[in-house]
Amino acid sequence: MGFTLSDGLPETLAEGSENAELVKESEAESDDGDRPIAVVRRFRPEVNIFKAGDAGMLEAEQAQQLFDSDTLVTADDGYAVVQFMDNSVARVQPNSVLIVSGEIEDDQSTAARLALELGEVFLDVEGEEGDYEVSTSSAVAAVKGTEFISKSDEDGSSSFTGLEGEVEVTALNSGDMVTMMGSNGVDVDADGNDINQYELAEEELSNVRQEYEDLDERTQSETIRLEFENEDGEVREIELRYYDNDN
Repeated sequence: MGFTLSDGLPETLAEGSENAELVKESEAESDDGDRPIAVVRRFRPEVNIFKAGDAGMLEAEQAQQLFDSDTLVTADDGYAVVQFMDNSVARVQPNSVLIVSGEIEDDQSTAARLALELGEVFLDVEGEEGDYEVSTSSAVAAVKGTEFISKSDEDGSSSFTGLEGEVEVTALNSGDMVTMMGSNGVDVDADGNDINQYELAEEELSNVRQEYEDLDERTQSETIRLEFENEDGEVREIELRYYDNDN
């Protein structure tokens, strides 16, 4: 089931939603509002950005900057590739709602908290310096330097697919934790109590990769240079490569 972006944020972000609280927390604790965390490297319509603090909605554009607590929403035919300052990448499937929070220290170190309210995201974390976390309503996955997929279903259940590296997945209610390796899958029930890990066949993993490759066919690339100020007051410049959207 899809949703219409013109109707505003889906009900998953209504008042009282557990992940919606991440927006309020980051808004209250962070003074980094003028420092972009990531850019929309590539997208297919419809994709919108809901700005933190009820600042309104923007239609996604090429090299759209994402700031702390921005929410990216893809509709039925929407797809977005989000690139972080350390070159880690999140590929957001259609019918997804993703809150992007965190901070950057330099071009090699990004701390990102991604709240997946609905849908699916493929996260490819570069290197070992970054600190990435993906939360759903029932689980949280902590990762450094790996590839994995997170899904958040409408009923509140979650699933994770490991492609490379290791990911720690924790059921939010019970606190039970498993270490998911490449070629493993993990399911967490809607209540955040039961967590189940299992092996995935090579054919299943191949099909998953192929699906994202089909969505992410590259077109002509361009570059953008972004300046940001780190916690020590030093101004750094990062060059990011992005791709034309394929409207």
